[in-house]
Amino acid sequence: MLDFLDAVSIKDSIVNSIKMFESKLSDDLEVAIIINSLTIRPTAIAANTEKPLIYFSGTYSGATIQIIQHINQINFALIAVAKENPNQTAKRIGFTLG
Repeated sequence: MLDFLDAVSIKDSIVNSIKMFESKLSDDLEVAIIINSLTIRPTAIAANTEKPLIYFSGTYSGATIQIIQHINQINFALIAVAKENPNQTAKRIGFTLG
């Protein structure tokens, strides 16, 4: 059975993968994540004691969204997308542990 430390370890692995992906992007690209056919621009990813990962984001239409995914079901794709606002610095994902 997975425990909180497993969730943290999995989250840390995801953080490292995303940071590596981001490091290869040009300044005019940002990261989007595709989860269950939904493309989001995550602003933060968190792990907590209940074992889900929580993705905080907004949709392309501007709606606020949280996706809660159990650590046993993690499966998403990273995709490079044009900056939402070409006049601002490219956004990078923040990571929190709650």
